[in-house]
Amino acid sequence: MADGSAPGEKRRAPRVARGFMVRYRRAGSGGQWAVSSLKDLSRGGARFSADIALEPGDTLDLQLMLPVSRDPVAVKAKVAWARAGVFGTTEIGVAFDVGDGAILRTLDAAVAQLTHKKP
Repeated sequence: MADGSAPGEKRRAPRVARGFMVRYRRAGSGGQWAVSSLKDLSRGGARFSADIALEPGDTLDLQLMLPVSRDPVAVKAKVAWARAGVFGTTEIGVAFDVGDGAILRTLDAAVAQLTHKKP
């Protein structure tokens, strides 16, 4: 589908397929950031390949590099699903835990810009 979701999926928000960069690490770990390219993005979540083994329920700190923000957008996320990817990676889908209205507005603006719709 044009919005990056699979046929028959029931998403609450439009999902756009774009390769923006994301930095991620286990929440609260204080460890080194890993970097990946987003496969798709919505106001509620994203999909990307991770170099570390992750399981549904794991929590992550993310920094999204989006065209509507000069600075990375920091957001907490929970792994919703995980499956084996290529070359030893794990493809994951995450649901954002967004409590800040400013972050939601930034995510809405990014999706709107990419889908050419008003937020």
